Amino acid sequence: MKMKRNFLAFLLLSGILWVSSCQQMFEVTPRNQLARKFILNDITTTQGILNSCYARLRDLNYYGRSLILLPELLADNCTLANPAARSGRGLNEAQNLPGAHMVHWQVCYFNINSCNLILDNVDNIPNTTAAIPLQKNAIKAQAHFLRALAYFDLIRTYAYNPNYVQNGFDLGVPIVLKGVDDYTAIPKPARAKIVDVYKQIEKDLQDAINFAILTGTPDAAFGGAANARFVGTRTAAHALLARVYLYWSGALPSNTALLEAARDNAIIAINNAGLLGANMTNAAGHVSAWTVRPIAGPHQESLFEVNINSLAEANAAGINSDGSLQGWYNRHLLPSGATVGWGDVIASPDLVNFLTANLTDVRHNDALLAPTQAGARVGEPATTRETRKYSVPVPPTAARPFGLINIPIIRLAEMHLILAEARALLGDGVNASTSLNTVRTNRGLAASTSSGPALLQEIYDERRREFAFEGHRWFDFTRRGLGVRKPDGSIIPFSDFRILPPIPLVDIQSNKNLVQNPGY
Repeated sequence: MKMKRNFLAFLLLSGILWVSSCQQMFEVTPRNQLARKFILNDITTTQGILNSCYARLRDLNYYGRSLILLPELLADNCTLANPAARSGRGLNEAQNLPGAHMVHWQVCYFNINSCNLILDNVDNIPNTTAAIPLQKNAIKAQAHFLRALAYFDLIRTYAYNPNYVQNGFDLGVPIVLKGVDDYTAIPKPARAKIVDVYKQIEKDLQDAINFAILTGTPDAAFGGAANARFVGTRTAAHALLARVYLYWSGALPSNTALLEAARDNAIIAINNAGLLGANMTNAAGHVSAWTVRPIAGPHQESLFEVNINSLAEANAAGINSDGSLQGWYNRHLLPSGATVGWGDVIASPDLVNFLTANLTDVRHNDALLAPTQAGARVGEPATTRETRKYSVPVPPTAARPFGLINIPIIRLAEMHLILAEARALLGDGVNASTSLNTVRTNRGLAASTSSGPALLQEIYDERRREFAFEGHRWFDFTRRGLGVRKPDGSIIPFSDFRILPPIPLVDIQSNKNLVQNPGY
């Protein structure tokens, strides 16, 4: 019997082979090895591999659906439509059955390997023109950003927050920093310590910022003027660093240096948002910022966003279908009488009550938290509400077909709320209130006058209102070491093994250095 290959590394290499078959970028010589002189010998080819990393963010198991939707369904913001009105999607996740969880392990390691290959080889590209050194720095900045994003999404999902390790289980995820292009050199990495993964993420993002500075290119033109909010700019790297430091701190006032770093990077991202054309939506414009965007149009507040340029791209990623993010969140009745989308995942009654408690808040408006469309759901109560954050007009149009809408990953509002939380935890209540109220007053709420613990709770409540349906809810519990609340008010204790998903079994079986998460 042949020795099993390490499946994690096999997936890394498979990702590169997939790029080859789709874009004809590589020549494979021999079959078990990708000759680097053919892979990364010019800027165009290297940029193509980088573009494939951005495209992979659209994967249904990544930001194309699951990493946005499942953190809501696994917690208390969402529930399922009545059985007569749904397809059965999401049933296991709604019940938090063992193993029903986020599953972006493989796609993240695909991206990590692509970034590694780029960083291993980009400096070997000949400087045949004066522009190439600057282009190399731009590519390196984005590769570091995307690798950091992948590792962050892995560590916050597959491992405990470093401040709340359970039973001494302090294993993170494997850190792989060299590209795999040869089956005979496949590594079998063990899991690094959680804190070491955070340190690698920090280093990657700092490198991303430094290489972006070396290009001399302003953020507005980084990656091309029309694409600045869809690539890893300096502003996006600072914004992601703010989020990383906040998670890393565990929301503990004793972690002063991490909270100060979260605060400082959030301030930089806020101050530079205008360079990307991003600004806060006000109460009058918040709904339309979600519902009136054209194809490939960024959200007004986006600092980093998954871009979907065309129907062909949506079809290639499988996101223009009933299985797409919109297909899970919305069900539309077409003029023909047919329906599109299942709309299985709806707002929980708990979330509806929470949002409608403040009738001046535009986020409870029917345009965003909408009654289900008459005739589209059989047997569903008229009180059912679904999100319109990722929807298109009813019925869809040629200009905005079903499922075809960009997906914001980091928004300006998050920076204000990170700033508010960090300041509150650092004891700066006055400025924390100012940051919180920037969001509240731009959504139709009165300014908060709270202080102390009540202020911090208002910040957490504001995060729930602002980011409902955007993939933050599960992590807003787990990053603070809290049990996860469900729509009926029950709690999944943080000590429950279901807080972590299982590492894919095939990786565990083929790599004896990997340790499975507890309970699996």
